This record gives sequence, structure tokens and C-alpha cells, in this order.
Amino acid sequence: MSERSRSNWVVATTMTAILLLPLLIVVAVIIGARAADPADIGAPVPRAVPIAQNESPTKPEATAVAVDSLAAMVQQHQAMMDQMRVSLSPTMTEQMNRDPMWQMMRSGAFIPFLQAHEDDIDRMLARDQ
Repeated sequence: MSERSRSNWVVATTMTAILLLPLLIVVAVIIGARAADPADIGAPVPRAVPIAQNESPTKPEATAVAVDSLAAMVQQHQAMMDQMRVSLSPTMTEQMNRDPMWQMMRSGAFIPFLQAHEDDIDRMLARDQ
């Protein structure tokens, strides 16, 4: 093999390796990311089951527990808000009073904005309105 032919093969092999190596790395990463956890191979896949319109999604006992849990969560939230009011500095109060977002949230203009946002979400999720 001549020196020129050998040089061409070296260049061609090097360029092929440079071009294919990143591709092989990407393929290996994708295959590694898609590999299933061995513990999950036999696990059943949950399916979404539609609920009839007249059927309640939860049992009455679960609803009572959820209401109690919700009441506890509201109390915790109120305690957190009270604690935040105590630790609010005058500088922070002034900054909030000057902020247009906080001004809008304190006005009645924020309620139609939230309603429009909720309607958009319902539309995107194809919920009945």
C-alpha cells in the first residue's frame, strides 16, 4: 500500500470515528435512559378508568377524612400567614405596595383574570363547562 493511500485511509477512518462516536454516545444514553428498572418489569401498568357522571369518585368515609384533612390544612395555612404578617418588615410592605402585581391582586381586576385562566385550563383539558 502506498504512503498516499495509507494516509487517505487514516484520514477517512479518523473522520468516521469523529462523526460516529458522538452518535454512538447519544444512542447509548437514550438506550440507558429508556431501560426499565428490573424491579418494574413485572409490575402492572395502571390504567385511567373514566367515572360515570352520576358516580362519586370517592366513598363517603374517604370524603369525610378529606374534609377533616382539608380543614387541618387550612388551619396550618392560616397559622403560616399570621406568622408571615408578624415578621413582615416595613421595607417589604412598601415594596409590595409599589409592585403592580400586588396592586392588581388586591383589586377586583384579579378575579376576572383568574376566572379566564381557569376557563383556559378547562378548555385545554377538555373539561365540561
